[in-house]
Amino acid sequence: MLSVNGRRVLNLGLRGSGPLSQLGVLREYALFHRPKRILWFILANDFLFDLERELNHPVLAGYFEGNIQDLWHRQPEIDEKISSLGGLREPPRRQRNLLLPSLITTELYRWLRPDPTRPLEEGKPGDFKRENLKTFAGILAQAKLVAEKNKIKVDFIFIPDSWIFTRAEGPLLRSLISDLKKELKEKGVELLDPTVEFEEAGEPLRRFAALDGYYGHYNKSGFRLLAQQVEKILSLSAIGSPCL
Repeated sequence: MLSVNGRRVLNLGLRGSGPLSQLGVLREYALFHRPKRILWFILANDFLFDLERELNHPVLAGYFEGNIQDLWHRQPEIDEKISSLGGLREPPRRQRNLLLPSLITTELYRWLRPDPTRPLEEGKPGDFKRENLKTFAGILAQAKLVAEKNKIKVDFIFIPDSWIFTRAEGPLLRSLISDLKKELKEKGVELLDPTVEFEEAGEPLRRFAALDGYYGHYNKSGFRLLAQQVEKILSLSAIGSPCL
């Protein structure tokens, strides 16, 4: 738990996690911290690639059905298992593909299953199944409902993808984000999107994108601008602490 500008902030982000893992984090952990507000950051790969992978795993898919593994009360068991594996070590990055999910994702959300961490070759936006947008919107709508039942405000914030600025797939990604917003609006969910602010700042390719141009990876200028936009969101209403 960190103190940021007078607010207590807890980062529950997890490398390699997709929307169902994130819904699991909400159900398994976030609710127990009783936050006043949750900021849920969304990258394009959450619905382009991660969702399809997670839908094929029964434990993760179970979160969409309202299931939980009661991980909050199983911490000693989790600690023992992780200790037997030699601690929290991320798998190595491989050229042109990632080892997903990471060790911690594997152990918590597959729940001690023997399946090894496997490589996931990333596809291209054009390979994306558009019908998954409805599923993704349904997951966010469910997360909002769960949060609101517990008197928690949740903001869904899109991190403007560097692909939008640096790759030939940019127009397709813009189209998918537009369609996603429509799906979410039908479910009463707003997606906060600072893409316009990035464009208005000028020359996003040179000023904001990281050298590898991989998803939402920015240079310092890009992350600074994103932080400024998030601060604007936070300033729209007075909130207490903690904030997740």
